[in-house]
Amino acid sequence: DIGQDNPSEKSFVLVFHLGGQSMDVSVILVSAGMYQVVANKRVEGIGGDVIDATMANHLAAEFQRLYKVDIGENSRAMYKLRVAAEEAKRTLSSSSTSSIDIDSLYDGQAFQQKIGR
Repeated sequence: DIGQDNPSEKSFVLVFHLGGQSMDVSVILVSAGMYQVVANKRVEGIGGDVIDATMANHLAAEFQRLYKVDIGENSRAMYKLRVAAEEAKRTLSSSSTSSIDIDSLYDGQAFQQKIGR
């Protein structure tokens, strides 16, 4: 309904799409019910996969801080963290917090964390 309520007003809308390896950002001008793309930019290397990996590395560092064990080289544990990070990222797109709860992340040790925007 942007631009439909008061056709004489002009509005700018920022639209972004976060893909796997890149992010696309567009600025759209809405005027008299018409939409015009004013600017468009693609940024490589800041996509969802990068965010998942960064969050998984942060969670691995938290695990190390709490349990004094470095799991960064353990492919199974890091896979579990990446899957949990992706699920948390999806939850955070519509909620302000997300809980991560992994049974037996490494050597039988469970891992719980809360992540916020």
